[in-house]
Amino acid sequence: LCASSSAQYPVLAVSPGRRCATVQARTTASFPAATPARPAQAEVERRDGALEHVEYVTATAITDTTGATALQLCGKEEGAFPSDAVGASAAPSSAVLYTAPSGRTMRVHAPNNGLFQPGPGTVKIRLKSGSQADYPYSEVRAVAEGIELEAPNGMAFPHDAVQAGPGADPITCVVSFVSPERDTLRCSAPAGGRFPPGPEELRVVTSEGQAVTVEYTKVEHVP
Repeated sequence: LCASSSAQYPVLAVSPGRRCATVQARTTASFPAATPARPAQAEVERRDGALEHVEYVTATAITDTTGATALQLCGKEEGAFPSDAVGASAAPSSAVLYTAPSGRTMRVHAPNNGLFQPGPGTVKIRLKSGSQADYPYSEVRAVAEGIELEAPNGMAFPHDAVQAGPGADPITCVVSFVSPERDTLRCSAPAGGRFPPGPEELRVVTSEGQAVTVEYTKVEHVP
């Protein structure tokens, strides 16, 4: 097995009435879509480290105060989000149907609609004990019951997994090179870190501390 603690996307702001929270997350492959008729759940971390489940009815891409793209989650009524929220991610709410004896594959009752990145990525798993953690996966594919995740070589999913959801994958990458034409950027991602294949958006922090959003078309891994 290889697991890490339950990671969260940073919460940038909570509205005065606490109905909405602005989250520094990708507008795709981060939180399930939701409507008043079909709400979804977010796992919200408070300043003291406690986790709460919050039901939200909309997830809307917005532009935050820095001009960068963020995701605004809104509950049905005022007071949905705690005022001291510091992080949020999708709650693991999809049923785990099967884990292979080797732990190499895990089937989840979830649609193959892009919510789980093609891989590699991270899945948030809740165990029978009620505890949860993030596990890496190398590939996701559609099966009759939903989707099947494959663990990286030498790793395995837990056999007592009961629910799963997309993990939070905020990536910090130190920029080492920008081309003279400013059309190529090279950075050093942490071990196992990756960016979704383009087209996508990348948040860049300049040397002056200003955060801007840049669209990119492709990603290449270099030595």
